[in-house]
Amino acid sequence: MLSRLLYFNDEVLYTFLDCLLKKKSLEETYFWICEYYYSEFIDETWEYLFKIYYDFYAIYNPKLESFIVENYNKYQNDNSINYILNCVKTLYHSTPNPIVFCIRHMEYKTMSIYVGRVPKWLKALNIEEKKHINLIRSIKEFQWDNIDKLLLYLNKCSDWEKCYHDVIVYFKTIIDIKNNTTLKDIPYNDKKHILLATIIYCCIDVKNIKKIKKLHHFNNDVEVFHSFDETISIYKILKKYRKYYISQNIGCFDLYRYRSNMKPHEILYNWNYYCYKTPIWNQRIKQYNGRQYSLKKTLKFPDDNMYDSFYNKYNYEPDEQDIETQEKSLITIEKTNIKYWLSSIFDNSIYYDSLPDSICY
Repeated sequence: MLSRLLYFNDEVLYTFLDCLLKKKSLEETYFWICEYYYSEFIDETWEYLFKIYYDFYAIYNPKLESFIVENYNKYQNDNSINYILNCVKTLYHSTPNPIVFCIRHMEYKTMSIYVGRVPKWLKALNIEEKKHINLIRSIKEFQWDNIDKLLLYLNKCSDWEKCYHDVIVYFKTIIDIKNNTTLKDIPYNDKKHILLATIIYCCIDVKNIKKIKKLHHFNNDVEVFHSFDETISIYKILKKYRKYYISQNIGCFDLYRYRSNMKPHEILYNWNYYCYKTPIWNQRIKQYNGRQYSLKKTLKFPDDNMYDSFYNKYNYEPDEQDIETQEKSLITIEKTNIKYWLSSIFDNSIYYDSLPDSICY
């Protein structure tokens, strides 16, 4: 639950998203994605980047898909974080749009379903799966102010690879689309998300598609802390390396601090208990044979030597830090709604009113 520098993990991700979309600061945007990545959430970092791409960038920047996939594949060879930062920098300098994000989270109404014969134009496509036939009918009738039926039939599908193929077959009959990609080529687990973004992309006005002026690469233009200076006191780690405050604009998301019965300042004293499930901390704790002790919300070690060895190396002493350092992770975040957050970044949209107040992203 707590990151490398003892921020709430979910707030690290939401702050990264907020910085990225608002183009607040490239350096700060790097900081938050690195904090998550160096907490050893490696696969999760890539998943999150793909999710953000399909939610906010795919329909206006379709060629970025291959760029992100290419960097992902290169990462598999040498595990350099620079490939992640390439993607972040390029997204930062690209134009976002919240339509897919809104459609994915909107609450749609129940409506009538298709009955009767399959239209001749649809029979000619030779699509066998009934669920896909109904989805394509809903795509043909697509209206920006009424997408409930599209969402209904999309949610009835399950074989995403075949569904994606059938949808592309349909779109090739009405627009010039050169797409030989299969879902297997894209290393993102949420195939339904890719399909939805593809449908919306194929339905928008082609004039809105952005031509990529430049693909960006990380070139050490800002300082990224890969590791900490081991010559300084453990006590000084948080003060030196906590560079930024968690965003106060993320109260529209379903934060852990809202869902739990824990008061945020409790982590000052029970930080060791709450960081146990974060990979980097889990590795450190198990190195000394530590385990969670839920009754007292702390850790237990087999003997005093193991106890002392762990805390001598990793006790950052958050309760002893100055107020500024503490508040960088514990600053008050007032609850707001998702419409307010989106309106602070994008123009108003007809979709905002169909969104719940809070979203778990």
